[in-house]
Amino acid sequence: GYDDHLSPIRTYQVCNVLEPNQNNWLRTDFIPRRGVLRVYVELNIPNIPGSCKETFNLFYYESDGDMATASSPPWRESPYVK
Repeated sequence: GYDDHLSPIRTYQVCNVLEPNQNNWLRTDFIPRRGVLRVYVELNIPNIPGSCKETFNLFYYESDGDMATASSPPWRESPYVK
């Protein structure tokens, strides 16, 4: 997608509206911060019937490089920071 200034932005989607009681994780690719002190996250929760949660927890994992694999860091709250 693009922002208001036509700069490219990353977009991700997670939620299967046909499945009840979901616990979805969305993990982005490594984002090099290059001295940036803040990251802005915009969520869009469309008004559609189904089982998508309207509440969420945001976790982050600091790293100096792209070292993630399919199993590391693990897909659970620890070692992420809430």
